[in-house]
Amino acid sequence: MDKDNKIIYICPNFPFPANSGEEHCLEKHIEELSNLSKKVDIELVFSNFKNADVKPLKYNVKNKIFKTKFSNINNKILKMILYFLFSLLPFETYPMYKIKTNEELNYIKMKNSDVIIVDTLMSTALLPKNKTYKLVYISHNIESNLAIDLYKMQKNIFYKLYYYFNYLKIKKIESMILKSADKIVCISTSDYDYFKGIYPNKVEFLPHRIELQKNSWEGKGEKSLFFCGPLNFAPNYDSVKWIAEELSPVLAKDIKIKITGKGTDNVPEEWKKDNIEYLGFVSREELLDLYRNSSAFICPIVYGSGVKIKVTEALGFGTPVIATKEALEGLDYIKIEPLIDRSDLQKTKENIEMLLNNQSKLQEYSSNVISQIETYQRKNDNSLEKIIGEFV
Repeated sequence: MDKDNKIIYICPNFPFPANSGEEHCLEKHIEELSNLSKKVDIELVFSNFKNADVKPLKYNVKNKIFKTKFSNINNKILKMILYFLFSLLPFETYPMYKIKTNEELNYIKMKNSDVIIVDTLMSTALLPKNKTYKLVYISHNIESNLAIDLYKMQKNIFYKLYYYFNYLKIKKIESMILKSADKIVCISTSDYDYFKGIYPNKVEFLPHRIELQKNSWEGKGEKSLFFCGPLNFAPNYDSVKWIAEELSPVLAKDIKIKITGKGTDNVPEEWKKDNIEYLGFVSREELLDLYRNSSAFICPIVYGSGVKIKVTEALGFGTPVIATKEALEGLDYIKIEPLIDRSDLQKTKENIEMLLNNQSKLQEYSSNVISQIETYQRKNDNSLEKIIGEFV
């Protein structure tokens, strides 16, 4: 690699500390970039959309952080209208109703990079129009598929109309970035298969590396299921609603369900059940304890695409995963049987109770998952360095 090569990674937020699945993904990319050859000049550009307090970087790479200003709008409907209107304007006005300056865009232009890496559609708003660089797009999801799922979830006709136009906008933006990208990097096998059929010469598979934990799953004590996810993400909201309203009433009374994530300490009254404990947002340490000590991680998600990061995190502990086929999407290199069929509640109940009533079966599940992950990772060593190596 030539020492004059420059790489910029435009990161959608500042993921330190990483408190969500998306942020853990971002941190993994940053860690890998920090370990590239020292001859490459690497800089991270953070658009700190959360406007959180910035902590020192864990990795020794140059970085520039831009704090995003927010308009002071509290009305949800007005926000949606502004989001829609701004989305019809030139591409740089994306994302949403957030007030941005040209400072970030001008900064990136001045850098004159050989390679720019982005991994969200929001980050692409900062790409210089004059394309003198190689563009690497890391696709965490097929964003248009997620957008159409959000449309399908709506009951209110006005929300349904809004989300349909939102889907058309997302589809257009996604199509633009896919066509202009020199490399499309997929972390999900299903997404890779999809894009491979459309862009066969520029798609790469970079599996989300599951971190195997030293202190792995124990799952002793009471029979318990655990779900994690913020309720402001529609597929999570739908999952918790299904757990509360449909699954919990039919499960054996000795099976307890623990649900954590931002907003889960303020759920609708009808979701409150004797066998469900809503924990709200918990610390990283508390979260890891739940992975280790719950009988199984439950994931009834039926919307969205890409790898479900909380599922991979659970698998890293060897925690048994009780999930839908959609929640296991993109992980077909690990053979896991989907035990949740939301169209067959009785069968789902039987699957869960049969597994949780057999401690040796749970232990066998855990050991088998860890063995599969270890085998796969020994055979597959693709990396960001290999993917961008031809450009720098």
